[in-house]
Amino acid sequence: MIGNDLQKTSGIGGPLFTALEKYNVRLICHGASSNNLCFLVDHQEAEDIVKMVHKKFIER
Repeated sequence: MIGNDLQKTSGIGGPLFTALEKYNVRLICHGASSNNLCFLVDHQEAEDIVKMVHKKFIER
């Protein structure tokens, strides 16, 4: 997940983690910058997860 100043934007975590609840997320990392969150997931689910996150947060 990439966006400007994610650490200052409220209301992202709840919907994001709810959207990911059916997936096995092995690691969550607030990246080296203030602009990204990284998730470690099974490679077989990665494309579906990227599409789902894009649809939920970008295609509004």
